[in-house]
Amino acid sequence: MATRLTLSEKKRQYMEGLPTRNLPGSSWRRSGNCWAGSFPPGGLTVDYRGLDACDDYHAYREKSLDLARFDPAVFGSREQKLAFWINIYNMTVIDRLIRCSIDDSVWENKSFFNHEAIQIRNHKYSLDDIEKGILRGNVRTQYRPLRKFRSWDVRNRLIVDPAHECVCFALVQGSKSSPLLHFYQAEKIEAQLYAAAAGFINGGGGVLNREAKTRSISRIFKWHTPDFGGGQGVIKFIANHFSMTEDAAFLRSPAASLKMSYQGYNKDLNITV
Repeated sequence: MATRLTLSEKKRQYMEGLPTRNLPGSSWRRSGNCWAGSFPPGGLTVDYRGLDACDDYHAYREKSLDLARFDPAVFGSREQKLAFWINIYNMTVIDRLIRCSIDDSVWENKSFFNHEAIQIRNHKYSLDDIEKGILRGNVRTQYRPLRKFRSWDVRNRLIVDPAHECVCFALVQGSKSSPLLHFYQAEKIEAQLYAAAAGFINGGGGVLNREAKTRSISRIFKWHTPDFGGGQGVIKFIANHFSMTEDAAFLRSPAASLKMSYQGYNKDLNITV
């Protein structure tokens, strides 16, 4: 497969000639509007082919060239950081899916999440850098005991601190079992993130059978257990976001003695057919 340029790879001479612009402004909202027309209501699947033909999407790709001259440290609030980096992550996932001509699953490209995907200011970021390094507070995981950013890494100043427990419900990974696609805005980010969490849990991410005394939850909870303060934190979070109060009360009951299992994760591409 031919090598494709990432979002921000162009000749240095061209980069140095670009004016500095206010990236988090109207162009981002236009990109969000473009997204809205590229997936059915609910964001369950994405029309990648339709998105590739969207003028606003290509305008975003041109606008993204400015990221090489943009300093994300200008964001003063946690809300601004969350909205910016979540949208950057999701846009980069979609862009890589289109540019890399993924047909079946992002996992057919073993370096999809680890390969440098976008340049911002003086640094190139992989999707894992953005997720685990910035949005999840430079967290250690069971699969990676070392932090993404070491103590001397200047990108530590960009970390969202404290991390938001709902971030995992906002990051789209291009698979059928990943969360739904939304465009996030700083002034609405708290409500949007908790709505995304509730939608994910009540949309099948947490299934309780009171008669059989079983519960099955998305494997995303297993991967993100530290974000909720451990296993009991996961159960408490799910109970707090169940739409049915009876299920929530039953899940909180110490006498419930439920058997718990993790659901299978469907890695197939969430493409609109």
